[in-house]
Parts: sequence; C-alpha cells; structure tokens
Amino acid sequence: MSRGGFNASGQRVRIFNQNGLPRSANSREQTSARIRLKLYALAYVEARHGVDASPALLWDALVIYCEAAKAYVGALERTSKHHLIDHSLGDDRGAANGRTMGGAARDRVSAARTQLKIAALAYEANRRGADSTAYDGFGLALVCQAAITYVEALEGPGADKSHLMNDLQLED
Repeated sequence: MSRGGFNASGQRVRIFNQNGLPRSANSREQTSARIRLKLYALAYVEARHGVDASPALLWDALVIYCEAAKAYVGALERTSKHHLIDHSLGDDRGAANGRTMGGAARDRVSAARTQLKIAALAYEANRRGADSTAYDGFGLALVCQAAITYVEALEGPGADKSHLMNDLQLED
C-alpha cells in the first residue's frame, strides 16, 4: 500500500511498496477487462472447431482476442493501449505459417501472440480437465500473463511489465 505524508517543506510525498508502484484492489474496469479477456480466449478456442468453423472466423476471433489482451493490460496500468498495432497479425493465418516461437521466425510479437493462443488452449483445457477443481484460476493466470507478455512485445524493446505479473489478482 502507499502511504501519504508531508516532507519538511510541506510538500505532499507518497511512499510506495517495495515494487515502487502503489498496489490497489481490482477496479471495476480491471475486472471487466479480465472477464472480456477470458471470454475472448474461450471464443478463440471454440472458433477452431465446430460446424461453422472457418479460417476467417478463427482469424476474426484471434483479432478480437488480441484487442482484449491490449484492453486488459491497459486496464491494469490505467492507460489506453489501443494505439499499439500488431503489424504481423495480418500474416497470422494459423498453423500453415510454420513456427513462431523460435527458429527462423524470431519475431518477438509473433512469438508472444502464439503464447497468447496457447494460453487460451490451456485455459479451456484446464476448465474441463480432471484437475479443474484443484485450481481453476491457473489457466486464467496463464492467459493474463500471456496478455501482459503480448503487450510488452508490442511496446518493443525495453518495455518491462513484470510488475503487472506480480500483482495479478484473479478472484472471480
């Protein structure tokens, strides 16, 4: 928690926790953004199969999921992330593109987007798996962490959002 006080000059000063940032409970915006992220992660997974599955629907679901990731991180930081653009998203057409996590395609944003996709798959599997009652929030934590990593990659080299990962509050 941050504490407030006054210095010798009468100016207001704030003393922060050990991470240097004030901790606060989830705001309504943060909770809403996390729920949207969770639902769009599930929508992305569900768009991969079914009678109306198509590459176009899957790509649309991915675009909306990526936008939800930016909105989630923006809500955590209390800033807008809508200005961030994923320039490689238009090239993402599914598994036919090859690997994005290493090898020849060392694009940090593509790798982070792949991590976001895999986190959605893990979250959906965690919800219906045998261990889902043990800790239902684990899959959601993966989705939230992947969203943070994705936005960090979009912001470019030097961006550090590790403080957000330390402060995840995932109660629903």
